[in-house]
Amino acid sequence: MIQFEQGQLDQLKKLQEQTDDESQLGQFNLLKRFYTNDLYSDFEKEVLNLIPNDCPIVAKYSKLETFPIVNHTRFDSITLNVLNIPAKSSQPTSTVTSSTPVLLFVHGLGGQLSQFELLIEAFKGMFDIFGVDLPGFGNSKPVVDNNNFNKLSNYSDDDLNKLQESLDKLTWEDYQTDCIVDVLYQILEYKFQGTRSFIIIGHSMGTHISLKLINKFKKKDDEDKVESLILLAPAKLGPLKLPLGTRMFLNTCNYTPRLFDFYRLLDRKGGIYSKSVNSYIYSNDNDDDLMKRFTQLRWNLDTNSTIFLRYVYGFKPITSKELIESCNKISNCETKSKIMIVCGNDDKITPLKYSQVIYNELKQNEIKVKLECINNANHSLFIDNPNDLKQIIFEFLQV
Repeated sequence: MIQFEQGQLDQLKKLQEQTDDESQLGQFNLLKRFYTNDLYSDFEKEVLNLIPNDCPIVAKYSKLETFPIVNHTRFDSITLNVLNIPAKSSQPTSTVTSSTPVLLFVHGLGGQLSQFELLIEAFKGMFDIFGVDLPGFGNSKPVVDNNNFNKLSNYSDDDLNKLQESLDKLTWEDYQTDCIVDVLYQILEYKFQGTRSFIIIGHSMGTHISLKLINKFKKKDDEDKVESLILLAPAKLGPLKLPLGTRMFLNTCNYTPRLFDFYRLLDRKGGIYSKSVNSYIYSNDNDDDLMKRFTQLRWNLDTNSTIFLRYVYGFKPITSKELIESCNKISNCETKSKIMIVCGNDDKITPLKYSQVIYNELKQNEIKVKLECINNANHSLFIDNPNDLKQIIFEFLQV
């Protein structure tokens, strides 16, 4: 979670108060900003200038890498931001070997690797850690956005050009869930040459990407490729059935993304106390609450509307049948609890009932699974209650 010096926090508090005053002026200011293509308030611009989108550990251990991609007609390679932390690089005395599974992080819609900062810090040295900022998110977002937003990571112009060229080649079809899964699968196969197994931690939409990814793995020498799976705040099982009004709105936004920009302006009205932030975090009414709010707002501001819409338009959630097929491929899933579902008790994005449906589906098919509910946590449970989350994962993995 983002940490501030007291002077920075005081400055942001004053700007938030100004934002509260501006909010009383109604929709006219929002329409004016939209008309002039000024999509950020003065407060939001200050947040973007003061707060980096990434975190120190991601800045230290990640880089833009180019990977060959086969069986895709529009591109034969892709450049993305990749986090790779060999256990011995962070802990020289680590006993991790090539037989130890790699800890793989998969973020969700509008997410990025920095959201897993506290978990990455907790487990580095115990596992080799790997993760990818998916196309268009985090430090894999368009170069124009990278230039506008403050970040800790530094990249060469050549690498940034490769990133932008990669994103320019992607069409709406390339953001479909199955395509994103295939790109991630090919990156893992290229990086590890099929020699490593994985423990996967996915969040939100990333849980469905993780489950579909498991179904792409093949067994090698009768060893399972995935040893454990942790689903944080999983999205609802498919098929996806959106209300008619929501479908019509999204279809309209697909043709006119600027309409979605305006919707997001309305959603962020109120700054750190906006619906945009309240939908993701649990309120505590203390300094920690302010830190969480600024962190969540910063992540929300980091999202490119067009790319967000492409993921939504192409999202194909995993079905019950795929869920069972996937989980049956996890090592010893019939005899040990190798799958854990974790959800905040106050999750407003993917409510606890979605986790309970997945849990019941697995139990009915005689697959060992654990369900943990974290108190005082919303969708961003890794900043709402990181200590409880870390402890639950430590105990589950028995490290």
